[in-house]
Amino acid sequence: MQIRILVVDDEKETGDYLQLLLTKAGYEVVALTDPTQVMDRLRAEDFHLVILDMMMPQMSGTELLEKIRGYDSDIAVIVATAHPAKFETIVEPLVGHPVKVPPALNELLGRPSRAEPLPADPAALRSWLLAHADSPV
Repeated sequence: MQIRILVVDDEKETGDYLQLLLTKAGYEVVALTDPTQVMDRLRAEDFHLVILDMMMPQMSGTELLEKIRGYDSDIAVIVATAHPAKFETIVEPLVGHPVKVPPALNELLGRPSRAEPLPADPAALRSWLLAHADSPV
């Protein structure tokens, strides 16, 4: 079974880039720029992972994540933001407790890095995400 990823980012270029990058890596990817379309798409199709921009004009990523979790509490979600300085205030409502980002992580969040490839198997992807998350949301 091929892993299906839904990318949600109001910036078309970012969604297109992630779609191209992840498709070349062997994943099936759908990119949406309108977060109001996400729930219909999730109901109509099976996805293993959602990559979710947290700062969108039509709907906040936090609001959309609550809707996603209300529909499917098991789907893996990676939250993304182009505003690393706001990371703590974005993440705290998602995990339900205060989050302190270590200074080294703040530095890392502020600069691009080479990403580790994601596993190709849905079960392995879930295990990888759980192993790399302090508090799964």
